[in-house]
Amino acid sequence: YNEYGLYQSSTGNASLAESKINNCSSYGVYSSGGKLSLTQMDITRCSYGVYSSNAQLTLKNSLIYRNTSYGLYIYTSNATADALIDHNTIAYNSSYGVYFYRSSTTYGKTTKFQNNIVVGNGGTSSSGYELYANYYAPATCSHNIFWDKQGTTTYYRYSPYCTNTIVFNPLFVDEAKDDYRIYDRSHARKAAYDGTDIGALQWANHKTGVLHGKLTQDLTLSAGTHSVP
Repeated sequence: YNEYGLYQSSTGNASLAESKINNCSSYGVYSSGGKLSLTQMDITRCSYGVYSSNAQLTLKNSLIYRNTSYGLYIYTSNATADALIDHNTIAYNSSYGVYFYRSSTTYGKTTKFQNNIVVGNGGTSSSGYELYANYYAPATCSHNIFWDKQGTTTYYRYSPYCTNTIVFNPLFVDEAKDDYRIYDRSHARKAAYDGTDIGALQWANHKTGVLHGKLTQDLTLSAGTHSVP
């Protein structure tokens, strides 16, 4: 076990793509400033998945799941810090799925949280929020899927609230085996702001075998091929 999978200093400018970080005792990724771009990452079974402290963070098309504390924590208290969180799947982390801290509306004014699936994080009303915004919500929060059977889908202390939010089971292929691909009738299908699929993984060819989910095209059922859950 390493303490950090990736540590970036306040003066760094780094990018990492198509990599897996797992089994870190503290942080999968820790950035204390600078610029950091993460694309197509798989970050799992650390304490924090990604922790960004006054950094300029871009996180796209990545899986953050089954970490023992927060999935994604973004702390913003200066004018240069910002974040673009786009097309990620953040699932089954033990505490908050996503935690935003902005100390003022002056900071993080262009922070965007969009086209993400956030599901199954935490387990109690005080620590199980899918998305928690302390004081000020992200400047832009739109076209995300939240799903939590506990009924603690999102929590805000102040507006603005997320827009175009979908609250439905995203229909993963097999989350028990950490397979976060989506079925053809997932509500993530074609629901991003640009018409693509929401989440880290675009639909490939998995067909929903039950009458459940959302139709994205006309469907004729063959006799004996489907069941009602």
